[in-house]
This record gives sequence, C-alpha cells and structure tokens, in this order.
Amino acid sequence: ASDDLVSQPLLSPAAASAARNYLLHKGPPDKGTTRDDLEHSSPSLKFFEVWKVLVNAWFRKEGALPLHEIGRRAGGSSPTVALALERLRSRGELGPSRNRPVGFQAFPRTTLREIVALSDSLRKPIYYKDASGRVPDPVELLRRIATESPRGVAVGGVVAGRVYDKKFNLNGIPRVDVIAQRDVAPNWIRSLDPALRAVPAATPSPTLVVHPVTQVRVSDAKSVYPGVPIADPVETLLDLYELRLTEQAEELIQLAEGPTHE
Repeated sequence: ASDDLVSQPLLSPAAASAARNYLLHKGPPDKGTTRDDLEHSSPSLKFFEVWKVLVNAWFRKEGALPLHEIGRRAGGSSPTVALALERLRSRGELGPSRNRPVGFQAFPRTTLREIVALSDSLRKPIYYKDASGRVPDPVELLRRIATESPRGVAVGGVVAGRVYDKKFNLNGIPRVDVIAQRDVAPNWIRSLDPALRAVPAATPSPTLVVHPVTQVRVSDAKSVYPGVPIADPVETLLDLYELRLTEQAEELIQLAEGPTHE
C-alpha cells in the first residue's frame, strides 16, 4: 500500500521490518509500473492464474476472451487482469488491443520458460511417498482416486498426457500427478492410502504429487482409467516439464498448434 506494508499471509516481524525498510528507501510509488518493471519482475501468483486461463483457451481454440471472463476464470479483479495482460503485451505475446477480447495467437513460449523455471514457487507441489515400503502401484492409486477423491481433484501428468496425445511416447507411469483445489480438506489423501506420507521435495521417486490450485478445471476428455477426472491441458503441460519430460511436453504444444505447411 502507499503508506504501509500489507501482507497475506502475515510476514514474520523480521521480514516485515526488512520489507518496510525496503519500501522506505525505494521512494514513493507515484511513477507507477514501468514497462521495464513488467518485463523483468518475477511473475506473481495472480499473473500465473491469468496466464493459465489464456493458455487453456489457446489449447481449446476458444479464441479471444472478454476481460470479465478472464477475470471470472482466474478469480481476479479487473486491475489484476489488466496488469497481467500488460505484462504479456510488453513481451509481444498479446496484440495491442485494449478493453477488447484478448487471446494468444501463438503459444507464449517466452513466458512459459519463465513459468517453468519458477515452477516450484508458483505451483508449490506437495510430494507423497508410500511409507510402508511397498512397490508403488500407480494403477491402483488411480482407481482409488476415481472412487475415493472428493470434487475439486483431477489427474494430470503422464496419465493426462496420454489423453491429449494418443501417441504419447513413454512407458509406464513414473508417478501420479494431481491438482487439487486449495479448499479441499487435505485428509482426502489418507482415504486414498493411509501409508502415503508427505516427504521433502528432494526425495527420489515420489508416489504422488499434489499441486494446489485456485480452481480445478476438469477436462471433458476421457482416460483409459474409468472415472479418473483429467486435468486441463496447461496443468498437464506444466506437470510434464516438472517431470523433465520436455520432448513429450513440446509434442503436446505442437499437436495443439496443428500441422505446419511449408
């Protein structure tokens, strides 16, 4: 704010003091956000939500979206949406039009690289592993997700990648990636398997990875695993990059771009 620091969630006293000191020396914010600020500052979570809405619209070939519809899907206010769109325009990823329906004409690879690089801080994945020592059975875990998970949960990663790309090139399921709305009670994990325990991010070969999101958008596409809700294309794409399956992620983008003609 113009005269004080407002933080949600609350910062520790030491961090709040450091932030206030930074604001004091930074000077009054009367010059507004510059083009350079937009291009080089780190993306916020609100920007991330707007970007995902536009990328999903691109994947689904919806065309340009009105600003109020972008805000509705992203759960953001008009100023939040406007600032996010200005950042994308500053990078040449949106047309120059203002106060009109907007959308990506081509896949926004510049911002994608930035999002992928900051994936941990933006997506905040939670890793789980079977504490019983059993060999993971991803197919059984998917069956339980289909029957035991609450609304607001969907499966992404390799499982959804095979739905969107029928020629998906990978054997097996290295782990199960799930998106879950932030308001879903975390105890649903225990209903899947009481042996699943949260583990540090560096733990090798997690069984399940959960990505908290503002809103789960379940795809109409059907999986070969009956009843498994499938995550939207952008969450699936980001899962694949997180799994270091770069080739498969690029093929997903190219498939959506359609055939090229020389």
